[in-house]
Amino acid sequence: MKWVDVSDTEGHYELNVLVNEQPAAKGEAAAFSGAARAEDAFFMSDSTQSVINGKIAFRDKKIGEAVIKSDITFDVGLQNASAMQAQNFTKLLLLLPVQMWGE
Repeated sequence: MKWVDVSDTEGHYELNVLVNEQPAAKGEAAAFSGAARAEDAFFMSDSTQSVINGKIAFRDKKIGEAVIKSDITFDVGLQNASAMQAQNFTKLLLLLPVQMWGE
């Protein structure tokens, strides 16, 4: 998951989570060979893997420096992932709010 700041009141997580990742057949070097930057390799999608990808967007409403409301929008899709994998990932997100949202 990668955090992207849009403004001081907006931002989003870009999801590209491999579920039950299969071993790399060509080795670690081959997995990172197509990336323009080292960071990009962690956010590349592989159509042969089970992937949960999309965005979780945040828009804050502030009074002064205090955040009084946050609108959260989930735009998440599945690629070769089962309903059970998606359900388990969602449960994980709900169990880890402090780590995910920084609260």
